[in-house]
Amino acid sequence: MLRLNLMPWRERQRLAALRRLRLMVVGAAVVALSAVLLIDQLARQRARQQAAANNSQQAAIDVLEVHRGEHDRIWQSYEQVRAQTAALADLRAGQGRVTAVFADLERALPEGVQLL
Repeated sequence: MLRLNLMPWRERQRLAALRRLRLMVVGAAVVALSAVLLIDQLARQRARQQAAANNSQQAAIDVLEVHRGEHDRIWQSYEQVRAQTAALADLRAGQGRVTAVFADLERALPEGVQLL
């Protein structure tokens, strides 16, 4: 009977399997590193986009603040004009009372009497 020594063949098979395992581990590490770098790049890009959007919104807010300041200034002027109008209306109403008092006094006094 022929006796075959399979030990060298098994050793070569084991070394080939070990090489395949190492190759798969290195390949998995490269793929994982690539995935991490890709995700990092996407996150940085998203952060830049968000910063740009925030800057544009802040610029729009600044423009609105300027408009609001102008609106407040106009509103204060309007309130001053309303206050002046109310004061003039009060004066106009008071002016009519004084003339009415003098007119009533003139009618109450007899003919020929003069007030000095």
